[in-house]
Amino acid sequence: MDILQKARAAFKNILGTENFLSDSATLSRYATTTFATSIRVEGVLLPSCTEDIQQIVRAANELRVSLYPVSTGKNYGLGSRVPTSQGCFVIDFKRMNKIIELNRELSYVTLEPGVTFLQLSEYLKANQPDLYLPATGGPPLGSPIGNAIERGDGVGPGGDRSNFAAGVEVVLPNGEAIKTGFGALANSKVTKLARYGLGPALEGLFFQSNLGIVTRMTLWLRKKPAVYQVILFSTESDEQISPIIEDLRCLQERGVVQQNSIALYNWHKFLQSEMQYPYDKITGAKVTDLRSALPPFWRKTRWFAAVGLYSASRLHAFADKRLVMKALRGRASWSLTLNARSAKILPLFHARLSKVWNIDIKRLVRTFYSDTIYLGVPNEINLRSVYWRKRNPRPTSLDPDRDRCGALWLCQTVPDRAEDIIEATKIVDLISEKHGFEPNISLMNCTQWSYRFFAITNYDRDEPGEDARAFACHREIGQALNDAGYTSYRLGIQSFDAMPFSDAGYIELLRTIKTSLDPQDVVAPGRYDFRHLWNQETLRSANDG
Repeated sequence: MDILQKARAAFKNILGTENFLSDSATLSRYATTTFATSIRVEGVLLPSCTEDIQQIVRAANELRVSLYPVSTGKNYGLGSRVPTSQGCFVIDFKRMNKIIELNRELSYVTLEPGVTFLQLSEYLKANQPDLYLPATGGPPLGSPIGNAIERGDGVGPGGDRSNFAAGVEVVLPNGEAIKTGFGALANSKVTKLARYGLGPALEGLFFQSNLGIVTRMTLWLRKKPAVYQVILFSTESDEQISPIIEDLRCLQERGVVQQNSIALYNWHKFLQSEMQYPYDKITGAKVTDLRSALPPFWRKTRWFAAVGLYSASRLHAFADKRLVMKALRGRASWSLTLNARSAKILPLFHARLSKVWNIDIKRLVRTFYSDTIYLGVPNEINLRSVYWRKRNPRPTSLDPDRDRCGALWLCQTVPDRAEDIIEATKIVDLISEKHGFEPNISLMNCTQWSYRFFAITNYDRDEPGEDARAFACHREIGQALNDAGYTSYRLGIQSFDAMPFSDAGYIELLRTIKTSLDPQDVVAPGRYDFRHLWNQETLRSANDG
């Protein structure tokens, strides 16, 4: 019996035959994402508790096989459920989906990795509707813990999720379970209420890493504001939006606008969530011909934006809105405030307004106000855009992996300055159009000093040659943005070998930690350890120079 056969037998013994999957259809699904890969999956493990994980890890050490944990596997555009190396056994946390504790008084929730944004949103709505967890623009079936571990962002105050987490439970590569922060101390009443604990902040080792498997985490919730409103607007040029960006930064510094509450979309990004590519109107599908095939509203729009306002009273709300509107005056092509009153009135004029703007007004109101990610309700706006280049209509149930949608995500960081935002945007514009793809760009103010900058290449994997063409575009954009100083803050499995590290000491420290904690290379080999650079003399020479 070879090693893989022994591993399959061991995992079946730990989990039961029904919770070890190895049929060809399942393995194919777990090896499929929104771009071409050649990774082979050896089996799928479905644990139900931390003790299962410990036994799995110990068996993997004994047999020297590798594991690749995924929370819900909805990491579209960045790899979905596909491992970073060949021959891994995927650990899927779908059975570890318990909401362990909701503390109403201190506004926190303790979860397992299989809990989804949609599950938690519905649970809070039923049990404590004045609390919410900032949602992402990603799939509703994504995992809050998975998102936190990746340092993903939610929308609105508290959206910088990894900074609003505590009480992390981790299974180390040797099978030992530990608690980080104050959880390591006896009888601590603040394990779930404060970060770091005593000494080095060890929980940081398990975010964007392969140094352990997170099995539990506490996330801090937000209380809904007395008044929530959102101001939507568009501009026709970079010159119009540049002073708006500068004024909004000043409003952030003064506390009027909150972190993670400004969303900027280039016209392609918002358009792609509203419609699909008009193949019937464009001969040859040329990017430059697209505007002429669109309704008048979209022919003029360059930027679409949303500013969420979280106010302590009606008077605060009035003042907050007035200050933002002042920043837009004479610059925005149009603006619209969604609040309690307008959210009731606008749907009455749905047909007329939808025709003028070519936007589904009812969905716009839901997305940004009534059932909004700005108050923790996940939606499928980003999933809709992934179907942009598909020739068939979007299905009712969206699954980009299943439907062979092509999507490659870049997650960068840019300074909160108009000149940098415009420069980064032009880099994406030029390279995307060079390769024949629409430049899909969105930004969010992760701090008052910087924006998250997302550049997405959407395409149709059923079109011959598109995988290779899209990857070439994606790789060139990533290199150009990083070379310009607009650095990646999160990576997909397609990008771990593409980062321009220049500090050999940093890479050597990562190698030392990984090989010390995981000498058998059990947990997610290649994920955020940048092993292609280990001991490379060229890197050390670059650092010395």
